[in-house]
Amino acid sequence: MKLTQREFEEIRNHIYRVSGIYIQNGLLEQAERRLNPLLATAEIHNYKNLISRLVYKNDVHLCDRVILAITSEENHFFADMPTFDTFKEVVLPKLAETIQSRKRKNHVRRGAKINIWSASASKGHEPYGIAMLINEFVESQEGEGVERDDFNILASDLSSTALAKAVAGEYDSDEVNLGIDKDRKEKFFRSFGDKWLAKSAIQDMVDFRKVNLSEPFTRLGGFDVIFCRNVLEHFNDNTKRSVLNQFTYMLTNSGFLILDRRNSLNGFLDYYEHVEHNGSMVFRRRENMEFSTV
Repeated sequence: MKLTQREFEEIRNHIYRVSGIYIQNGLLEQAERRLNPLLATAEIHNYKNLISRLVYKNDVHLCDRVILAITSEENHFFADMPTFDTFKEVVLPKLAETIQSRKRKNHVRRGAKINIWSASASKGHEPYGIAMLINEFVESQEGEGVERDDFNILASDLSSTALAKAVAGEYDSDEVNLGIDKDRKEKFFRSFGDKWLAKSAIQDMVDFRKVNLSEPFTRLGGFDVIFCRNVLEHFNDNTKRSVLNQFTYMLTNSGFLILDRRNSLNGFLDYYEHVEHNGSMVFRRRENMEFSTV
C-alpha cells in the first residue's frame, strides 16, 4: 500500500504531538514498509483511514502500535554485542565494587543496592539481557559478597503494546535463537509450544513501567546505570537535550550512561568520561561534578 508524502507528514506530526518522537523526512519508505503489515492485521484499508483513526478518533491503542512499528529496532537479544560485552567486562566489576563499598558502610541496608534503568525497553530484549549477564556475573563472584538481590532493574517504554509483551516474557524461536546460545537458552528460558518463556531467574529481576521520555521523569529517582539505546535519534535536539539533562541529574557519582553509536553527549561531555572498550558508547559520570536540571 502506498504512503504519500502528505499522509506521512500527518502521521509523523501526530506521533510528535503525543510522544515527542520526530520521524525524519527521509524515512517515508521505511515507515511504509513497517506500517503496511500493521494495516493488514488491523484490517485498515488505506492510510486515509489510518489517519482518521489516529488523529480524529484518537485511537490510543492504534497509535501505540504505529509508534512501535515505526521505531522498534531490536527483535532479538544482545543485538549490540560490543555494548553488552562492555557491560559484562567493565561495568559489572565496577558495580560489584560499589556494592561491596555500600555494604561496608551500611550493614543494615536491605533490598537492591544497584539500580539499573533500561529506558527504552521495547519488548524486553534489553532488560532481560541485562538480567542474564548479572546472573552469570553473580555466579562467577561466589563468595565475594555480591548477590542477585543486590541489583534492581527498571524497564520502561512509551508503548503499552511493547511492555505487555515484555511483561509476558514470551518470545518466538527466531528472537531467542538469533542472539542466545544453547546454554543461555536452557538456563533462562523454557519452551512452551512454539514459544519460549523467560524463567523467573530473569523475570523477577525486572520491574516494568510506562514512561514517556519527552515528559519530565526525574521522579523515578537515582540510578547507577542508565541504558538508553535506539530512542534518542527519534527526538529533536531540544527533546534530546532535555532527556540527557535529566539522565545526568539522576546518575550517581561514577554512574554509567550507555548509549548507541548513533548518539553522542555533545553539551554534556564535561560531566562524563568515555569508557574505551570495544568501541561501545559507554560513559561514566565524573565524580564530584555537581549538576542540577534547568
